[in-house]
Amino acid sequence: MDWKIPATILILAFVVGLGILPIFSPDFDGQVTDQFGSFNDIFGEVTTQKPTQYEENVVFSMSVKDFPAIKTSTSVDLFVNASHRYELQMDGKNMSLKGPLTMKGFIGDIDPKNGKISGKADSISSDTFSLDGKTTISLDGQNLDEISASGLIISDFTAKNGVLMTTRVQNKTSEMRVPLDNDGARVQGFKGNIQYTDGSYQVSGTSSIITATGLTLGISQIK
Repeated sequence: MDWKIPATILILAFVVGLGILPIFSPDFDGQVTDQFGSFNDIFGEVTTQKPTQYEENVVFSMSVKDFPAIKTSTSVDLFVNASHRYELQMDGKNMSLKGPLTMKGFIGDIDPKNGKISGKADSISSDTFSLDGKTTISLDGQNLDEISASGLIISDFTAKNGVLMTTRVQNKTSEMRVPLDNDGARVQGFKGNIQYTDGSYQVSGTSSIITATGLTLGISQIK
C-alpha cells in the first residue's frame, strides 16, 4: 500500500507537466486575468446611448432664408414636387419624373437649397408608380418647386434672415414676432416640419429653447 502514494504523486506530476490540468499551473491566475481582460476589450467598445429627451416648451414657426443642410438620424416623411421634369436615381438607376414624389421612412441627407437628397426610404410613390421596400435614393442639384420633411427631430440648428413667431412659451400663450438678422436664432430640441419653397424655409414645431440676440425662449436646461 505504501508504494501507491508515491506512484500517485508521480502520475499527477506527469499529467500536470503535460498541461492537461492547467488549474494546477502556477500561471493559472494570470491566464484567467488575461481571458477576462480580452472580454473587457471586446465588450468595452460596445456602448449604448440613451436618446436625448427634450422639454417641448416653445411652440413656434419661422420663415427664414438661411437654414443648414439636414442629416436625419430618425426616419421622416419626405415630399418633393416640381412642375417640370427632374432626374433622380433609385437603386442606381436613372429616372425622369414630373410632379410630386413621396418618400416614407426616409433616412439620409437633405439639402433643399441645393436640391440634393441622398439616403434610403421604406416606400416611394408618385402619380405614376408606387414602390414598397427599402430603396436607395439620390437626387442631386435639381431645381425643385418644393421640398418638405415632416416628423423631423433635430437636436440643434441655427436659422438666419427671417422672422420668428411664437404661439406658446412654457405653457403660456404668447404672440411674438421677432425679426432675425445674420446672427439668426439657435433652436435646440426641435421636433416638427420643414418646407422649402420659393427660396425660403417654413419651419414649424416645438422646441426646448430658442436663443437669439437679446432673447431667450423656453428653458435653459435640457434633460
